[in-house]
Amino acid sequence: MARLELEITDKMMERLQKEAETFAVEPSDVAKNLISCALATKEKPCWLGSLTTIVSRVSEIVATVAHTEGEKPEQ
Repeated sequence: MARLELEITDKMMERLQKEAETFAVEPSDVAKNLISCALATKEKPCWLGSLTTIVSRVSEIVATVAHTEGEKPEQ
């Protein structure tokens, strides 16, 4: 059997621990279950969609700030 090692943040580990305590299993079992469910759906991660959303929101913020800066009265 192949072995997979993952590095996760403390916050992610807390979430895994909370789920593990709910079902009285180890955090690694919860992680394995999550990964197997994700693989079973046969959906590929859509990073492009997430990136597009982020870029769109940043663009809106920049446009709003530029518009606000343009409305300031000159002293």
